[in-house]
Amino acid sequence: MSGNSQSPASGKYLDSVKESSRRICQKEGIKIDEAAIERLLGSPAFLESFDRLSSFPGLALPLNFASALDELNVLSILALLNFGSSFETTLRAQMGHGASNAAKALIFSMYIASNSTEGDYLSAKGMAELSHAKVADLMGVDVMVEKPHPQMHGVTVGELGGEMFEFVKSITGVLNETGRKLMGMGYRNLGFLVVEALKGGEREAGSKGVPEAFADLVIEKITGAIPAFRDSAAVDGEGTLLFSPVLSHQFPDSFFRNNRYIYLQQGLVPAQRDIGTVWVDLTTAFPDSLEALQPTTATEEKRESLLETKAQVGSPTGTKGNKGAETSESESPSPRVSGLVVTKDQAYLLRAAAVAAVDAFPRVASQLSSDTDKKTKEVQNVSVGRINSWLAAIAKDRPDYRDLPTLVYRETTAF
Repeated sequence: MSGNSQSPASGKYLDSVKESSRRICQKEGIKIDEAAIERLLGSPAFLESFDRLSSFPGLALPLNFASALDELNVLSILALLNFGSSFETTLRAQMGHGASNAAKALIFSMYIASNSTEGDYLSAKGMAELSHAKVADLMGVDVMVEKPHPQMHGVTVGELGGEMFEFVKSITGVLNETGRKLMGMGYRNLGFLVVEALKGGEREAGSKGVPEAFADLVIEKITGAIPAFRDSAAVDGEGTLLFSPVLSHQFPDSFFRNNRYIYLQQGLVPAQRDIGTVWVDLTTAFPDSLEALQPTTATEEKRESLLETKAQVGSPTGTKGNKGAETSESESPSPRVSGLVVTKDQAYLLRAAAVAAVDAFPRVASQLSSDTDKKTKEVQNVSVGRINSWLAAIAKDRPDYRDLPTLVYRETTAF
């Protein structure tokens, strides 16, 4: 059922994400459970952590950059490599952390190892020329698997293969393709393209007097130039446009006053696992696989436990809390249980449902009774951006949220 989806009309990129998600959910009979959203908004789990976890001022990287453009280039490549959740189990077993930190580790190594002899791995040329072996070396991972020798009994031989090699191939492929595209357009690195898009967005927003124009132009410019930033598919004849690599990565506030609008207005949750099984009714869309899709939230007892207060165990990766103290991701003490293997159509349907569900939060919040305590009254004015930040953070802050199963669809570089 899947295929390529056409790009939206110029100036309609932001609206297209919400509209396409709403249409496909409606067509497939996926319903947003607003009563469940209301229960979450009034729950101890939400009220006692929302202020602490909903502020996300951008990543703070432990690197000394020669210029703001160098920093922007690194952040842009992090956004480019913001995928691999389907390989979480393999990554945690070998590296001790998940896909997000694996991408950071790779880019830090690329930045530190770049020199006059080896070249600049973060440049367009450097990215275009990276090999699987070099990427594996920079990541510090083993991409060999042991297999029995075809002729010598009891002897094993090592060869390239396995899930880690598949992940490395995906990373390398994206870097190679992006590097070649940048070189073809005359950009020295990805940061030059992004800064040009940001400047163009500033001019567009200024001339039209609306912040939406900034985000629309930036997304259009970046997704039009770099294939890996295009996150879209045709599902059952409906174009489903998500653009998650562009929309899910937050730049520091120092990069242009309007850049916040890109993620403050988007209903795309970075943690694409639990939302589709807690606040979305999948009965019609997935009648034959509902239990598999909702293995940990099938009972009311489990749902209620997610709403209770739990001990804090960490904070979002590389962010600064309300007091400005930098924090780091708290990792699971053991590898995460493998998630549910889904088809491309199922993956896009569930992710579209996540967009529609998050987009419903402000509307549901505004309808909460005014005869409530102070914390609940403050929730009445929540934005999609703050909900997104909270959802991304709570998945790393609480073991029970973090251990909900991920979607596993490995033939993608979108999530």
